[in-house]
Amino acid sequence: ELGRPAPEGYSRQSVQRQVDALREQGFEVKVFEGDVNLLRELGRFIPPDSRRGTPGGLVFNLATGTQGEGRFMQVPAMLEMAGIPYTGPDPLGQAALSDRLALLTLMAQAGVPVPRHAVMNGPGDEIDITFPAAVRPRYEPDAGRVVVRNWRALREVVRDIRNVHEQPAVVEEIIKGRELRVSLLGNEILECLPLLDYSPGEHGKVCPAPLEDALADRIRSCAAAAYRAANCRDYARIDIRLSGFEDPVVVDVKWFGLFAGRGSFVTSAEAAHYTFPALLRRIVTEAAKRYVARMTDNRTTPETAAVVSISERRAASG
Repeated sequence: ELGRPAPEGYSRQSVQRQVDALREQGFEVKVFEGDVNLLRELGRFIPPDSRRGTPGGLVFNLATGTQGEGRFMQVPAMLEMAGIPYTGPDPLGQAALSDRLALLTLMAQAGVPVPRHAVMNGPGDEIDITFPAAVRPRYEPDAGRVVVRNWRALREVVRDIRNVHEQPAVVEEIIKGRELRVSLLGNEILECLPLLDYSPGEHGKVCPAPLEDALADRIRSCAAAAYRAANCRDYARIDIRLSGFEDPVVVDVKWFGLFAGRGSFVTSAEAAHYTFPALLRRIVTEAAKRYVARMTDNRTTPETAAVVSISERRAASG
């Protein structure tokens, strides 16, 4: 064992809904473990095209790796080495998304508003932060945040992160305003699905979110800039909170664990009239287009604010 094992995530049973949906769209599908046997088994399932020598299929990547701080990069790196197309971020994108400090830094450098934050390597570090604050391990994107309200609680959480995860903690200010979840599809051109108003209380999820047009446009533009800065590909969800002046602040970027039946990503897709099978097919199509563009060397540089709303989707598809 060369690192902390990954927490239990997807299993063959948990991805059955995705498998059924892809098969409904006409794909031949098989589930593989993202371990050291992956490339050998994939080679049997998707042999190279006899005429072009290119792989005869594409991996819908749901893997979170097996162990260590860089576990999210493991499967994409293996697939890159083998020249097998796949959905989602490449290894460099996975590295940035898996490092909370790197993610916040990249977005801030791109002009994307993010919460004030600092790193604590141990409970004795002194930082400039306002309480309440949120704390999470630096390299565990699937670990939930812990809210602390004073220095004593903060030091205890940082000590726990050191003991359990053996890594620094990232401490962030809490933006207390309204939370909007922005689901995006695409690469060169982004499609913004209907914005979702998220509340953990009795109101739950409201989609489409009731927003004035000007504010909705600012939220979409902010989400698109975060998507680009974070090196997302094919699909992702950007979580935004509105400050006291209704300025969007990006508080999270999600690219895995998005396919729960009543999750925010799927809810927004349904509001855009995507069935679940059609949503997965769209993601596969976006990934496939990237590889076709790479093979023909005909890629263009995307504009940061190139976002397509639902009303523009048909024109963009055309």
